[in-house]
Amino acid sequence: MKRGGIYVTNTLIKKYNSIDLCKYFMAFLVVAIHTHPLEGCENNLIMTIYNTIVSFAVPFFFVSTGFLLFIKIKDDYYEKENILRVKKYIVKTIKLYLLWTIVYIPFAIYGYMVDSHGIVYNILEFFRGLFFIGEHFYSWPLWYLLSTIVSLSIIYALLKLKVSEKNILAISITIFLIANLMTYLTTITGQLSGILLLIVKLFKGVFGTGRLFTGLVYISVGMYIAKHDITVKKYQIISMVLLGFVGNCLLSDVIKDFALLVAVIGLFLLVISTSLKDSNIFYNLRKTSTVMYFTHMIFFFVYSYLLRNVGYYGVDAFIITVVSSLIFAKIVIILEKKDNMKWLKYLFG
Repeated sequence: MKRGGIYVTNTLIKKYNSIDLCKYFMAFLVVAIHTHPLEGCENNLIMTIYNTIVSFAVPFFFVSTGFLLFIKIKDDYYEKENILRVKKYIVKTIKLYLLWTIVYIPFAIYGYMVDSHGIVYNILEFFRGLFFIGEHFYSWPLWYLLSTIVSLSIIYALLKLKVSEKNILAISITIFLIANLMTYLTTITGQLSGILLLIVKLFKGVFGTGRLFTGLVYISVGMYIAKHDITVKKYQIISMVLLGFVGNCLLSDVIKDFALLVAVIGLFLLVISTSLKDSNIFYNLRKTSTVMYFTHMIFFFVYSYLLRNVGYYGVDAFIITVVSSLIFAKIVIILEKKDNMKWLKYLFG
């Protein structure tokens, strides 16, 4: 069976291997996003290139999520059992999101204590962060889970209405445009007035930015690639990545996100067109990237709080966080094989 331009055989497993390898490197970029290894660098060109490179990480995870979920769904997406599979994945992600929110609650409490806005304000902010933003103090990576929940819930509803993948993609692009526009408008509220100002202030008060809704387009892209044959030559794919990369560096804020979308699509197509021989190392890479993603903020906080000060960034913070996360991931991989440690697999998805 051929799905998404690749064959659902052993070749597909090799394609999964290439995704695992790329996600492993993307996990390092996620750590870089949060620890700012180039903190203090004043070279605009270097920072522009750096910011563009690290911006690939989370979108790639989103596309991978959509692809890996829907490549497993055979034939008609609208069959009851296939829609149920999407629902089960949503429920699984909700559980994972709530579980990691609990893990990070001590950091949230610490953050609220430092802010000292009062207990009522802090409780409201906690639930705002939980339901509408996806993060609290030093638990920034969790927004990915909430965005996945929101995105797949929208896709689930559209599939129940028998909306085609093509139209789902069109809807997601529209939402992506609106989300990025709202993000931009929240930065220029001083230039707005009337009903538009009211809408933007309300949106900002609830969601902060439009980031929560940006995952939908990437997951929809992954879904579309999984369903349809896409024949693109390698030089065309590489051109997509390069043009998108340059566009993200040079274009204005609202438009640059579309350039990033093009670049990430190109990168993902390039990755799944690369075959890698099966090896146990790819399971370890996949597990390591997951552990790094969920736990690196813990190590970052401990390092900055104990040896520096909260809010500290720098290359040393990046290195310490990466090394600690890698060591912990190795421990998890060893321990999860023990009968009494099976819960570790549930904790890390």
